[in-house]
Amino acid sequence: MNKITAVLKFLIIFCFLFWNNVDLAVAKERDLSQDPYAKIMVLTRTLEALGKIGDKRASGVLSNGLKHKEFLVRAYAIKALGKIGSKESVPLLRQMLNDKNQLVKIYTVGALIRLGQIDDMQDELSSLLENIDPAVRSNATEETASLGDRYLHELFKRLSKENDSVVKSKIIEKLGETNFVQAVDTIEQLLEDEAPCVRQAACYYLGLIKSKKSTPLIIERLQDKDVKVHAAAKVALGKLEEESLIPVFWQELEEKDPILKASSLEALGNLKDTNILPVALKEILSEQNPTFVKIAAAKALSLTHGTITQKISELLKVYTNISFDNLQINYKVNDKNLVLLLTEALVDKNNPIYKDALLLLLELKDRLSLAAIREALFSQDPEIVATAAFVLGEMKDKQAVDYLIRVCQKYGL
Repeated sequence: MNKITAVLKFLIIFCFLFWNNVDLAVAKERDLSQDPYAKIMVLTRTLEALGKIGDKRASGVLSNGLKHKEFLVRAYAIKALGKIGSKESVPLLRQMLNDKNQLVKIYTVGALIRLGQIDDMQDELSSLLENIDPAVRSNATEETASLGDRYLHELFKRLSKENDSVVKSKIIEKLGETNFVQAVDTIEQLLEDEAPCVRQAACYYLGLIKSKKSTPLIIERLQDKDVKVHAAAKVALGKLEEESLIPVFWQELEEKDPILKASSLEALGNLKDTNILPVALKEILSEQNPTFVKIAAAKALSLTHGTITQKISELLKVYTNISFDNLQINYKVNDKNLVLLLTEALVDKNNPIYKDALLLLLELKDRLSLAAIREALFSQDPEIVATAAFVLGEMKDKQAVDYLIRVCQKYGL
């Protein structure tokens, strides 16, 4: 009897563990589109992509986003409506000015300005830029910089008044990204600011606008104790084509600190140093590297691509009867096309570059991979879906619009 009881207990425990494991396996494979956090992540990225592509076919699904209970979804739907130029949505957007969330309000003001509602939105915008909350000022700065040249002078004026280092950094970055060269002298002085993030942003700005006269000051920042400032100075000096520092950049490529490695890869790419190719190919696929190092390696390949193409074209000029206008260069790793290797990784969760492949394809700028990226929108992994949407938006893939609308509908819009 005791033996029978023991056997029964064992069977009950076994069945309990077995079905628990089955439930866990099913949970891992289930469609995660109903997970609330996954839905927000996917919807915001997808709405953002539709705005960047700018196709009015998305108007309907974007308008649906205005009613969503999550403020991030409402905010990105509003921003996208402004970017696609949907003037029919002005009455709906005006209603969103009453939304209690500040990000929603910032994007609403920006969208209405884009749609020509300038006069009565100026005061609203100024009020947001002067808000007591630094997070509101930072978001308002980013939105203001995207509205066109006429608003950049306003941001520049606010730079000297801003006390929060994070907001100040944001202003500097946006002035650089919009090529506002009038700020050079002011931002050179900020290379000595006490806040590392401000010094870092100053290096970033001076590199973006290619301020040659600032080169000696940026070189001094290579001695900065903050590794991020040092790295930003290296990238800026690469953009400024300071070839005398190539040995320094190569030396730091061997450093264990991934920030130093990534900045060397990007700096050497900016300098069009084609010797970086085998190193960059190795770093892209290294399992030890964090994502940002792999992205820097892909960026180095992209930055040197034109130089390689030019060199090959010059070598082949003897063949006068062949046109090299559309010469296609493919990188190989272990005898396999790099782009093909990355697209195959998108459907293989066990592949070490599964999570990074989409961002690497974005940096490589290979439009032949767009079909595979569109297919990734229908992955069961929400993170892959969200990243695919982001990449398609950055690449402004008009053929992806219908796919993106379907994703929005699947995730609740």
